[in-house]
Amino acid sequence: AFEATLAYTRERHAFGKPLASFQNTKFKLAECATQIMAGDVWWCSLAGSFIARIDRSTGDSIVVEPPTKGQGARRVWSDSRGRIWVSEWNSGQLSVHDPAARTPAQAWRAWKLPGPDPRCYAVYVDERDIVWASDFGGNAVWRFDPPSEKFERFGFAREATSIRQILGRPGEVWLPESGTEHISGPVETTPPEAIEVGEPKSSAEVLRSRPLVDLVQ
Repeated sequence: AFEATLAYTRERHAFGKPLASFQNTKFKLAECATQIMAGDVWWCSLAGSFIARIDRSTGDSIVVEPPTKGQGARRVWSDSRGRIWVSEWNSGQLSVHDPAARTPAQAWRAWKLPGPDPRCYAVYVDERDIVWASDFGGNAVWRFDPPSEKFERFGFAREATSIRQILGRPGEVWLPESGTEHISGPVETTPPEAIEVGEPKSSAEVLRSRPLVDLVQ
């Protein structure tokens, strides 16, 4: 569609000039190109410990290996800047890859989830570019603020909640508990007053939940 639009603006004339020569048209074309580049498809492999981008022109996958060997990439999610956030199961890390980085050293960053034995499974980025990650080892969900690099913990009253996927919509995050047949939420994406890293909150304070069977009746 972008190629067809570009060809049209070059062929169509106004005031004796191609539409493509006008500044406003150039701005619109640049906006379209940015949106297309932001639509890249990424996936990850737990067994292979890598993430990959699909080349839509060939269908091939371009593999990108995180710097931590055998990290066990489990889920990926993009933020508004096109950076790819990765939950690393084996390493217990939350990492981020910037495809637009100028050097390999700038392409990756990683943070270990707090706690003695973290197992990072699901990852989600909300509309404010705040990152959410589930932790099987700590039976919790962590909210991570990239600018401050601080974690905030959301705990559960039930054991072994096993959050395998995190989803949301503007203003809300929802947490399906595959281990308990409950769904918790909505958690407001506007952060409350900051708490110390690793300080737990009870489920009653921060999470509302109902059995899944109640939600579908």
